[in-house]
Amino acid sequence: MTGYPTPNHTQTPNDLFDFDLREMGLAELKVTLAIIRKTLGFHKMGGEAISFSQLEEMTGLTRPAVNEGIKLALARGRIQRTGKGARGVNLYAVKFSDQLSK
Repeated sequence: MTGYPTPNHTQTPNDLFDFDLREMGLAELKVTLAIIRKTLGFHKMGGEAISFSQLEEMTGLTRPAVNEGIKLALARGRIQRTGKGARGVNLYAVKFSDQLSK
């Protein structure tokens, strides 16, 4: 396959491209992009239950790499855990600077 199909869109914060891209390692970047897709891409601003298995499938990363990517993205303050979903799956959301800290 060459090229992408005509785009539909997932809003992505410009700061990801303008500041984070050069700083993030592969695991952190892939996990962050997957969480953006699963939340903002489906208009779920408050978060979405995303399992490690889903993140492994979406990113092509191993479980330890997914875990490391989540830790780094949480530490950078770009994503947040917003609670627990069904069966204890973590809810993740994109963290925005204009939101109150939780």
